[in-house]
Amino acid sequence: MCNHPPEDPRDGLQGGALALAGLRDLVGDVRQGGGFDQTGPAELGELLDMVTRRIERAADQLQDYVPRGVTPPAE
Repeated sequence: MCNHPPEDPRDGLQGGALALAGLRDLVGDVRQGGGFDQTGPAELGELLDMVTRRIERAADQLQDYVPRGVTPPAE
């Protein structure tokens, strides 16, 4: 059975990767002595949870994903 979710899971992975890069930059700023201005450890944990859920959902959808308009090969 083909998986045709309403959202393209590749978009979810791309968005998750961009969010993860932003978190990496935030942590890099803190490591360089910038400190947390608006975001503390609790908020950072929430952001990490959001990114993790997004990437996990997209990864699950990709397991048997077939893009719309593509006919999978016959088995």
